[in-house]
Amino acid sequence: MRGLAVVTGTTRGIGTEVARQLAGDGWQLVLVNRDLTRAQALAEELRDSVAASVCADLADHRSIDNATREITARFERVDLLLNNAGVQLGPRRNSAQGIEMHFEVNTLAPYQLVRGLAGPLLAAHGTVLTVGSRGMLHTRGLKVDALLNPTNNRPLFGPYTQSKFAVAAVMGGLAREYADRGIVFRVCCPGPTKTRGTTGEGMPWFLRPVSAIAFKPATRSAAKLVDALDPRFGRETGLYIHDGKVRPMPPQAVDPAVQRRLLEMCRDLTGV
Repeated sequence: MRGLAVVTGTTRGIGTEVARQLAGDGWQLVLVNRDLTRAQALAEELRDSVAASVCADLADHRSIDNATREITARFERVDLLLNNAGVQLGPRRNSAQGIEMHFEVNTLAPYQLVRGLAGPLLAAHGTVLTVGSRGMLHTRGLKVDALLNPTNNRPLFGPYTQSKFAVAAVMGGLAREYADRGIVFRVCCPGPTKTRGTTGEGMPWFLRPVSAIAFKPATRSAAKLVDALDPRFGRETGLYIHDGKVRPMPPQAVDPAVQRRLLEMCRDLTGV
């Protein structure tokens, strides 16, 4: 057995495929989803590899807290936390806490999951792998002050890309914080993938035909995430991996001052 992997968002797309591939590699899985009824089919398919199926709405802080409490009560060690779940939406939406939904789910939820599972991650000297986006390399910087109230609400290029930029910086900040305590943090961009998010209203209308035809299937993107766990990367933390190689992140994402500011924001908003 490779260890215990907590994977979020496994009811479709990349999440389903990465769960299958991890199971094939010998991992035991904790599947974390908002809708356990929809998650049941995969849990049954991978029944020999699924240690638990846990309910969590990643747009709800209390729900995440309940889920991490359940996991830590049942498992002493978590060898891998794979922050796969995310949203790519069209018109602006806010969470139950009144927070812009991309920042809520794509940035705050991965942070809160790390804090809630820190005990078993530390016990295992585990790895936190977070799905990133290459879009952060092509945007005009991270606008921290606008994360809660975006002024640019364009599909893909607005709050979605900003939230993915922010989570890369947050994970970099956590990598610094836990560097001497054994948890490894990595961000991996799986590349353009044909999913519900990239073919729906979260994609600019002029790119939808391209995404439907040219974007790769979820199986290939999932393989890139699994590859980010390869032993060739050693135990180096704070890496950004794309197409199987370590790539540089934008300066703001690795700026300690920006990272500290974002971590303070995450702590203030989530309470952990």
